Amino acid sequence: MGVLYLSLKNGPIRPVFLYIRSMKEEALGLPSRSRIDPIDQKGQTRLVIQKHTTARNPNSPHYDLRLKGKGTVHSWAIKYLPWDKKRTLAVRQPQHSIPYLNFEGEIPEGYGKGSVKKVHDEKVKVTSATDDKIKMQTAQGNFAMIKTKGDKNWLIVKTAFVTSKPKYKSGEVDFNNPDTVLQPKVDGAHTVFELNSNDVNEIYSYRTSKKTGGPIHHADQVPALRDAKVPKSLTGTVIRGDLYGKTEEGPLPAEQIGGILNSSVPKSLEKQKETAPLQPYIFDIVKYKGKDVSNKPYADKMRMLKEVEKKIPIFRVAETAVTPEEKKDLYEKVKNKTHPDTVEGVVEWNLGKPGGAPKKEKFRDSHDVYIRGIYPAITRAGETKSEAGGFQYSMTPKGKIVGNVGTGFTQEKRKDMLQNPEKYIGMVARVKSPQQYSSGALRAPAFYSMDIEKNLTKQ
Repeated sequence: MGVLYLSLKNGPIRPVFLYIRSMKEEALGLPSRSRIDPIDQKGQTRLVIQKHTTARNPNSPHYDLRLKGKGTVHSWAIKYLPWDKKRTLAVRQPQHSIPYLNFEGEIPEGYGKGSVKKVHDEKVKVTSATDDKIKMQTAQGNFAMIKTKGDKNWLIVKTAFVTSKPKYKSGEVDFNNPDTVLQPKVDGAHTVFELNSNDVNEIYSYRTSKKTGGPIHHADQVPALRDAKVPKSLTGTVIRGDLYGKTEEGPLPAEQIGGILNSSVPKSLEKQKETAPLQPYIFDIVKYKGKDVSNKPYADKMRMLKEVEKKIPIFRVAETAVTPEEKKDLYEKVKNKTHPDTVEGVVEWNLGKPGGAPKKEKFRDSHDVYIRGIYPAITRAGETKSEAGGFQYSMTPKGKIVGNVGTGFTQEKRKDMLQNPEKYIGMVARVKSPQQYSSGALRAPAFYSMDIEKNLTKQ
């Protein structure tokens, strides 16, 4: 492979890739038409798809899928792009040379005669690879390539991901309702766990990445969960839970958990050594042994979750209170901040209703804070909006600014704050927050009113 730089008149200099066929190659980019190597790569690699219009079938072009291996390129011929169909037939082709990944242009004669155009090129992560099955994570989603009967036929299967979160109603719980159970609401990262007996477990956020449009993977940040052994009977089970951390002082704050999950893998593992290892707290189930159970009554779901916990103890089921006495005890512990797992609140599940019909009750303490500055709201494009994003606050009139409050305001209040900041700076606001850190800052503060009595003395 060589690079020739050309410049058209009054135009920019552009690189043109030239593929010079080696004397050792039987055809362009093809060392041997009979060579098919074992699948040998795992981890980060490169996926290239080239559109190939042959002289033999000019009206029926196909695609060539190339997956870079160790010193070679594994190749398959496909009729459709993998993300256009749920299942795509892929016919294994001989090994190609690595420089051929960059080739575009004409094959003038011989095997493959026709035109080649590259239509896709990206870095992907191969999570597992054998001669019979390859699993990879791409920007378009996750794919499994599975060898079927015969020497050359494979099937590319696009994996479906859970990209939603259960909707919780808010309200007071009923201790005396025999049809409900109560669980702590852990303030962690809502996570989906897909269990596999013959492969690593998939672990990802239900939120999709703004950068790739695909799921946000957490498996490498929690290797103990990724590599947990799963019985064959539980393959295809998909469960929901929270990834959270617990120290001697109590649960890790949500922003610390977010920082751990958003870090590179080495930094994430190091942060967990310094603070607390992330662990799962499971409470819901989407699929059981491959079958959709998302709308099953919660009593059935609990039996399934307990079966998962029994066979894979690292997946701990959320503490569940059943009797009125147990519910009251759990409620008081969380509310009084004596529960070891959370200070956030509780969730009530209905045993007989489809999906469980979860209802939450959050506990937030009231704090008086001093407004020290108003900041504007910013759009995703980085432009300033004509309303306030929130205010900066301190815990004393002239103390250190320790944080921001950005939620709980009406649209009218936001506009007025930005247009008339002098009305607010120096005033006392009441905010709700479940926890105060040693620095004085509040965790997840939300505005709910101005302190009228205290502010009257300032006018």
